Amino acid sequence: MNLPPDAQKAIEKAADRGNDVEIRKKGGGYIILEVSKKIIYRSSDR
Repeated sequence: MNLPPDAQKAIEKAADRGNDVEIRKKGGGYIILEVSKKIIYRSSDR
């Protein structure tokens, strides 16, 4: 997949923040989604 430089920069910025990236097809093009997960609860017994 050949991505334009602005798309590559968006992916690199998301990765630098420690988040995952999803690339999906949308019509004739694509979209880039930044995926971040946050722990909102952890039980006391590990």
